[in-house]
Amino acid sequence: MKLKFRDIFVVVAVLTGTTTAQAQSAGDLILSVGWNHFRTPNGNQQVGDTIYYNDKNRVYPNDDKLTLGDADAFSLTGTYFFTDHIAGELALSAPARLDVSGVDIHSLANLSTIRQRNTSLLLKYYFSNAQEKLRPYVGVGISRVLFDDEYLTERSANMIMYYHTSFENKWAPILNGGFSYQFNKHWVGSLSISYMLLKTTATTNSDMILPNSPETDPYLARNKTQIKLNPVITQLSIGYRF
Repeated sequence: MKLKFRDIFVVVAVLTGTTTAQAQSAGDLILSVGWNHFRTPNGNQQVGDTIYYNDKNRVYPNDDKLTLGDADAFSLTGTYFFTDHIAGELALSAPARLDVSGVDIHSLANLSTIRQRNTSLLLKYYFSNAQEKLRPYVGVGISRVLFDDEYLTERSANMIMYYHTSFENKWAPILNGGFSYQFNKHWVGSLSISYMLLKTTATTNSDMILPNSPETDPYLARNKTQIKLNPVITQLSIGYRF
């Protein structure tokens, strides 16, 4: 038996209720849980030069170009309506893991993974009126982005390499747009797309230890790479209205 679109509409109407219910209005608080998809630029980015301090500060120019992958993360969101149309939103994102490709080990950049956490504050404007179930909105805000340090150890018969990569934490502006749908008195769904203007600096310190020559100093090198993330974030969430 084929399920027609009309039948699906009827089922949704029964489940959500056919009577008009007031949607988001002044004084409402909505707590939501959601799924975020981070899509990063597809273009290759130049890896920075590496400086070898134990070789008279020789600069090793890199030809590598890194490519960022996409990532997914859960989010928690609290939205408070100051008026029927203006709301403030605080959003917390679980760590998102971005895989990096295109970086050879000779560059000593250690850029294989970028883990970031976002805490965002937005001011949003909801169109239509408080009686409408479907309400589009736009928003603008700021996000505090924290990055986790990355560590890597490589061992061979002749040497041990230690890599420590740190990332510069950043404030990033956000543009946001989407719509919400009031299923019933309490349950609200939302779909939005955000653009975050974000770049950071990755600094990798590399130490080479020679186990057979403990009296020698470590062979030190440092790589600095500017990384543009600029993610487009798609969020799908379900919330409870208090």
